[in-house]
Amino acid sequence: MEGFLEGLGVAALVLLAIIGALSGVIAGWIAGNRMGLY
Repeated sequence: MEGFLEGLGVAALVLLAIIGALSGVIAGWIAGNRMGLY
């Protein structure tokens, strides 16, 4: 059971990291659009 919970925690961390990276890329792309760079 402990191994399962540990795996769940790791999966949640990976998901958060992916979401954070994606939102960072999207925010940067929107900022570039606003400045007329893209």
